[in-house]
Amino acid sequence: CLHEDCKMYGTDPSEDWNLDQIKTYISEKAKETSTKAVFKVKKREVRILNEFMYVVDVLDVSTTTVPFRCVTITKKSKDGDKITMAEFSALVKNEDMKKVAEFFK
Repeated sequence: CLHEDCKMYGTDPSEDWNLDQIKTYISEKAKETSTKAVFKVKKREVRILNEFMYVVDVLDVSTTTVPFRCVTITKKSKDGDKITMAEFSALVKNEDMKKVAEFFK
């Protein structure tokens, strides 16, 4: 469902990917089957403006204690809905920043 011009932004400033990079990343991650993460939506906010749907989810991920935020912007059309932007980032409390820094080393 990703639009050909979509962008994906991750938790690192260098994670600014186009569609081909997204597909490569996802296909590589799909090969790894030893770790299974379960995503549970804790909170969802949906806004619709004309043909765009803006969704913000706060997620619990079973493999970490840090909650994550996922933002998607979807463009609705008669040819099918397409995600035009996705952003995934950690929601970290200030007192947890040292733990998170260790996690990414």
